[in-house]
Amino acid sequence: MAINRYIPYGYIVNQGQIKINENEACIVRRIYSDYAAGQSYKKIAEMLTAEGIRYMPQKPVWNKN
Repeated sequence: MAINRYIPYGYIVNQGQIKINENEACIVRRIYSDYAAGQSYKKIAEMLTAEGIRYMPQKPVWNKN
């Protein structure tokens, strides 16, 4: 069975509250900006993977979903 994130990328649980994870939020903003500029989800996922940015610590590869 695949491991899923329990909270969306860009957020973290801190002292029982869901808060913004600024490191990941920067990536979310970049994804949005790249997509708005015409990049495909697939291309964005390939770029993030190539740069070594991880979706989860144990998952080095992004996908377009």
